[in-house]
Amino acid sequence: VVSTQSTGFCRFQTEEMEEEVAQLKAISNQLGTLVLQSDGTVLHSSGEVTAEVSGIISSLLQDVNGLLKTAASGGFIRLSIAYGDRQLDTTVKDNKIYVVLKAK
Repeated sequence: VVSTQSTGFCRFQTEEMEEEVAQLKAISNQLGTLVLQSDGTVLHSSGEVTAEVSGIISSLLQDVNGLLKTAASGGFIRLSIAYGDRQLDTTVKDNKIYVVLKAK
């Protein structure tokens, strides 16, 4: 099933995705969430994390993953970026990228 949010992008909605999004939203101090496919396609976006951020996140993760592969570590699972009073936590699992913006 495909539905369109008010931001105009498509969100693929499944029972599994609803459960994943509920888990992200349950994280304390979260200000927004984003779920991407590994190719950068937005599956879900809420709060202060907009769909427009997806390209930035995808590019950043590709750059980091490239650096780590060069160092022969075989990739990464989590990346956190702290700035000001915010923290952006990113997790890669099962070809999906989960992003949570939190207040510190």
